[in-house]
Amino acid sequence: MKTIYRNARVQKAWDYIVGSPEEFNSENRRVNALGAIILFIFLVFQPINMVVVLPEVAWVTAALTLIQGIVYYLSRFRKKYTLAVAIFAIVSFSGLVITYYYDSGMKGPNICLFFLNFQVLISITRRRYHLLWFALHALLAVALMGIEYLYPGIIPIAYADRTKYFTDYIFTFLICLSFVYMITDYLLRIYIKEKATTREHAQEIEEQNKKLQEIARLQSHEVRNHVATIMGLTQLFNNSDINDPANKEVIDGIAATAADLDASIKNINQLTNISGHP
Repeated sequence: MKTIYRNARVQKAWDYIVGSPEEFNSENRRVNALGAIILFIFLVFQPINMVVVLPEVAWVTAALTLIQGIVYYLSRFRKKYTLAVAIFAIVSFSGLVITYYYDSGMKGPNICLFFLNFQVLISITRRRYHLLWFALHALLAVALMGIEYLYPGIIPIAYADRTKYFTDYIFTFLICLSFVYMITDYLLRIYIKEKATTREHAQEIEEQNKKLQEIARLQSHEVRNHVATIMGLTQLFNNSDINDPANKEVIDGIAATAADLDASIKNINQLTNISGHP
């Protein structure tokens, strides 16, 4: 009982973070969820970031944390998904350029951030935009490395010693690893849930098809047979002599067939979830 209650509370909290299924569709909930995950990791690592890595990079990530909070607010509470994604894309690309410069260019770990940013963008946008994100990441990275190659002294080496160098590398790796795991795990959960939902819908459709086939059988055989019998019996009724003894047999036959027809109609009503009349 405690487990059920705890799971219900967790689900309620998660629905508040990403939005309830009644209020948001699956795509919007995915944007909200990934936005919350990004903001959470920024908030967790920011204090460590201020202490162990480069001051300039720490201030850049602090600004990105603030902007990510605004992006999440726009997406989750204002429902401005397109604006939120556009702001995130612009800010993230700007952050990549600034971090590349202040974090020693190719000698720093910031290339890892290109892969991370690419995964985030393809996770929160539709498939038709994925090629655009691929091209922009590739062009930006090649352009930055090309500039550094042509002008070797344009990007300063920011590390005062080997300790900071390795600390920054390790720290960036852990951030990227955490992001990749949380995003991939969330998307996998969505896939499993949607697959289960699709399977349930397929079963429901199969059951409905069986009902429709049974209804078609009843209508084409039993109902039509009963109607044909009643029509045949009415032709045997002696209209010129109402007191003809054979008329009683015709009336009894019509009554019996009508009862069978009523039973068939009730059966059809049950298959279509419509209550039959007594």
